Amino acid sequence: MTRVSGKWICVPVVILAVSASAFSAEVHKWTDSEGKVHYGDAPTEQLSEIVPIEKAPPPDKFLEERRKEQDEYLKSHDRKRAARKLDKELRRTFEDMKDALRGGPAKR
Repeated sequence: MTRVSGKWICVPVVILAVSASAFSAEVHKWTDSEGKVHYGDAPTEQLSEIVPIEKAPPPDKFLEERRKEQDEYLKSHDRKRAARKLDKELRRTFEDMKDALRGGPAKR
């Protein structure tokens, strides 16, 4: 049985604490003496208000379906392009073989 040191247990705890604090950060908004609005992640000497941050909405199902359709279209297009390229190469090879059998020069 292996024994785990106390310092190795603290590492995940510290990582979780730091990441949790990053997600719960506040945004402060204040206006300077020239009337310019500023935003920051820490309060300043000037009076600032905390701006509420809304969570991003869940991804739209329509957008996900549209992305899948686009991916399928692109894959299909790539397959068709590869098939055309192969067809062109096969035709060239066939023509070269036909010329070689006739005793004529290659077209290239």
